Formats: sequence, structure tokens, C-alpha cells
Amino acid sequence: MLLGVLIGATVAAYGVHLSWPHPAAIAVGAAVVVGAVVVISTLVSWRRAGGRESVEQIDRWARSGRLPSDVPLGATLSRIAGRIDSAKSALWSSGVMFALWAAQFAFHLADPAQDRTDVVVFGVAFAYFAATLAWSLYAWFRRVPALRDLLRQGQHRLAPGAPAPGAAPAQPRPGR
Repeated sequence: MLLGVLIGATVAAYGVHLSWPHPAAIAVGAAVVVGAVVVISTLVSWRRAGGRESVEQIDRWARSGRLPSDVPLGATLSRIAGRIDSAKSALWSSGVMFALWAAQFAFHLADPAQDRTDVVVFGVAFAYFAATLAWSLYAWFRRVPALRDLLRQGQHRLAPGAPAPGAAPAQPRPGR
């Protein structure tokens, strides 16, 4: 929802700058539409991942570091792999959005004719996207390795001859 407010404030800043007839009404409309899209996309994403309970369950397993022995592996492993892919997508999209907003913020700071309201709006948006990038980096470096370990544990159960997660790979025998 905060993203909707940021987009609405940005639209209002441009509306005032470009002398649109009703910038506040356009900004509120943009904020409501973007906020609704964000909420709906979050709910759809959770449903694709098996529901909110499933997402929280996988997070609990990742924090504990072990995959329970009584879970059905087929669906569970695909949900875990989906979470890893989702974290990768979030990292890329937040990195791109941060770079775009950083460039736009620098552009607004460099223009002496800019209204201070514009600079504040772009500064808040810059901080928001910096925070989303920081969260994505945290998830990539802290959560994804735990999710990959869960994935390896499940794959080891599916293929009992495979090396255990965390074990060194078997070395080939000399002469073979």
C-alpha cells in the first residue's frame, strides 16, 4: 500500500510541475489503483505458493534448518523451488527499481528550479526502494541458502544414494 502512496505522490508532483488541471484527484486515483494492484498481486502470489499458511510453514522449516519427514516431497519441493525463484525475481526487480529511482532522485536534486516537495517525494521513494533492495539482499543471502538446503534434503530423500546435504562430494577412485 505504501507503494501506492508513493506512486500517487509522484503523480501529484508531476501534475503540479506540468500544470495538470486536477493533480490531486489524479494522484489519489493512481495511489488507489497501484495499492489495489499490489494487494491483489500479493494475494495471487501467496495462492500460487500454496496459501499464506504454506508460505509461513516453509519459512518455519527454513528457520529450523530441517525438512520434516512426514511432508509429501513432490509438492513441497516445487513450492520451495518456487520460493527460491521468487526471491531471485524480487532481487532483480528491486535492484532495477532502486537504480531507476536513484537516477531520478539525482536528476531532481541537480535541478535548482525543482520544488522542495518534489525532492521530498523522490527522497521518500528512494528510501522505500533502498529498503526493498536491502530486504531482497537479506532474503537472498540469508533465506535462500536455507531454502536451498531444504531442497537438497528433500532431493536426498527422493534419491537415497545421493550424498547427504552438507557432505563433501564423493571423490573418484584412482585408476578409474
